[in-house]
Amino acid sequence: MPLSIRRILVAVADGTAKRVTRRAAELALKNYAKIELFSVIRPDSRVLGLRNVTLTQINHAIAEARRKELDKLAAPWRRQGIDVLCTVVISNSLTESITRRLKEEPCDLVAIEAHKHPLYTRWFLLHSDYDLIRHCPAPLLIVKGSRRASRRPVLAAIDPWHQNDKPASLDRRIVDAARSMAKVQSAPLHSVHAYLPIMGFTAGAAFSPAAVAIAVPDEASQTAAIRRRFKALNTLYRIPPRHAHLKLGIAMYVLPAVARSIKAQLVVMGAVARSAFDRLLIGSTAEQVLDALPCDVLIVKPKRARSA
Repeated sequence: MPLSIRRILVAVADGTAKRVTRRAAELALKNYAKIELFSVIRPDSRVLGLRNVTLTQINHAIAEARRKELDKLAAPWRRQGIDVLCTVVISNSLTESITRRLKEEPCDLVAIEAHKHPLYTRWFLLHSDYDLIRHCPAPLLIVKGSRRASRRPVLAAIDPWHQNDKPASLDRRIVDAARSMAKVQSAPLHSVHAYLPIMGFTAGAAFSPAAVAIAVPDEASQTAAIRRRFKALNTLYRIPPRHAHLKLGIAMYVLPAVARSIKAQLVVMGAVARSAFDRLLIGSTAEQVLDALPCDVLIVKPKRARSA
C-alpha cells in the first residue's frame, strides 16, 4: 500500500529547527498535508525553596515561550497555505510523548532532524532518536541534508532473504514508501541489497568457532541464487535492472557508498523491533548505517510492529 501522507508530526527542540521544518513543509505542499510542530520540555525541578504551584507556573511559562517560538517558525509555511499546529508538552521522555501523541492524533509520518557534530563535521543521532527508531509506530523521516529535495533518486534498501527475522512483507512496505516519496518528487526509484559470501565454521581454540573458506563451486552457486532472488524481487516491484544495485559487502558500508554514487536524496530502509538483549548482541542495521548515510533516511516497520 502506498505511503499516503496527510498529517506530519515534526519533533523539534525549539524555534531553530528550520531544516526539518522546511523538509516537512515541502512534503506537506506536495501532499496537501497538515503539519504539527511538536516540542517536549523537561520539567524544571532544580529551583529550590519554591512551592510546587510556583514551579508549575515556571514550567508553563517556559512552555508558552516555546510555543511562541514554534509559531514564529510556522509563520512562513502558514502564509503558503499549510495548516500548521504547534504543540508543546512538559515531559521527561520525548519518545513516550510522541508515542502518546500519535495515539491521540494519528500521523502518517514523524520527522526529526539529525545533528551535525562540530568536531568531525558528520551527522549523528541522539539517544532519544534511536529510541524513536525502535519504538515509533509511524514511518520516521530523519532529515540530514540541508539541500532542497529534488529529482535525485530515492533508494530502497531491500532484503530478498529476509535476514535477522525481517518479515517478507517489510520489503513491500519499504518499496511502497520509497515509490510514494519518489513519485511526489518526480524522482527515479532505485533498490539496493548487500550480501556477504557464505562461510563455513569449524572448532577453534578454546571452543571458539573459526571461519573457513567455502569451495568455489558452492560460492558461485550461492551468488547465482542471490542474483536470481534479487532480480525476481525487482521484477515484482517494477524496478528496472539499471536501477537495481546488488553489492558484495557489509550493509553499513555498501548502503552509504551506493547512496553517494547515485546522489540519492533519500534512503528508505526497514527496522524490526527486538528485545534489549537481542539489540545488545546484534544491533540494528538501521542504526549502524545512519551516521554514514549522506542523505535523508526514512525508517519503516512491519505492519502492526510492536516495539521492544
